Amino acid sequence: MQRNTLVTISDNKVGVDNSGDNTADFYQATVLSATDYYAFGMSMKERSWQSESYRYGFNGKENDTDWEVQDYGFRIYKPEIAKFLSVDPLSASYPWYTPYQFAGNKPIWAVDLDGLEEATSQQIVAANKYYQTTKLEQSKVFVNISPNLINQQIKQRLNSLGKPIQQGGFFLCGPAAACHIVASHDPLAFVKTIFDLYVNGFSSNNLIKGNNAIYEAKPDKSGNIDGIPAIDWILMHSLRFSENIFGGYNPHEKEDFSKMTFVGEFPNLLERLGGRITINASGSVENKDNNWVTGLQNWLKDGCRAVLFVDSRQYTGGSYENDFTKFISQHYGRHFIVLKGLKRLNNGSIQVSYWDKGANNIKTKIFKSIEDFKKASMDYWLVEQDVNINEDLDNKDEKSDNK
Repeated sequence: MQRNTLVTISDNKVGVDNSGDNTADFYQATVLSATDYYAFGMSMKERSWQSESYRYGFNGKENDTDWEVQDYGFRIYKPEIAKFLSVDPLSASYPWYTPYQFAGNKPIWAVDLDGLEEATSQQIVAANKYYQTTKLEQSKVFVNISPNLINQQIKQRLNSLGKPIQQGGFFLCGPAAACHIVASHDPLAFVKTIFDLYVNGFSSNNLIKGNNAIYEAKPDKSGNIDGIPAIDWILMHSLRFSENIFGGYNPHEKEDFSKMTFVGEFPNLLERLGGRITINASGSVENKDNNWVTGLQNWLKDGCRAVLFVDSRQYTGGSYENDFTKFISQHYGRHFIVLKGLKRLNNGSIQVSYWDKGANNIKTKIFKSIEDFKKASMDYWLVEQDVNINEDLDNKDEKSDNK
């Protein structure tokens, strides 16, 4: 996040020769933008400058200088009036807010990720500080992956808080959901886990580790391995391998059922990642009454999250391969998603807002009835952030200020 960035400097080195010997006596910084902001992101007139080649500003979002608005992905933001120009797609989950508000009307305490929901800025600042102050050397374990690539992809993840985490064509939806939860709720733990894994080949007190096939992977020119960004490939395969109960594990083989996550393994994936995340409740959806749906809806309204293990065909609309896969999907599920919001529509149908692997945007699915929604859902976990995480960050700041 570039929320508090007042000056943006290019990495170009412009040498200045004062002695006339054709050697640089010092290097001059190339300023791309310099901005003083009002609280909600409007730049101060006569106190701001921006290069024509640099398109970004408050919160790191792309500027439209003709209309003086910013593109947040889901909506267009007008800093001059501190409001979005269209209704929040998740407004039903936040009835206490105007649907046009920015960052919960708390620009000092919170940031707005993409026009959908607010996020605690303390953790983002802490994660960015750790990322910026930790100098990665070339890993002796992942010998084919450069530290520059890891840094570049980590920066992209910090700017998007876990969107999109890719799994490609692998059976890695369980690790993908767990990684998305931690990246969204405890980005500092997410960054530390990837850095430790890259440097040492293991992290979280050896709870996550890889094998030689994972260590020896080589990214292509775009920074992907088997179609997945390198950091996603490293983390999710190592996480899945560490929970693997089948023995052999080939990370390059997509149709490998040892990569599938059993329902009982999902809490272990969260624990291995080391994020300060609590599973408040969990269980099977079977035989749950309508009060369960109401409770789930209220849980999401409070800004918490839920993970569902679902019949994926009910969400994608695709057909089943055969009677066996249909039986498995409808009775045991086959896909993990992160639930963001539930809304009961006037006609009795249920609108589900959720994150799915590789998604930049929140997806929606409408079920005709509560019963249809419950039939598509096999198991659930109610996930929340540990209360003390922000207090811990505050205490660290106080200690550093007193030094």
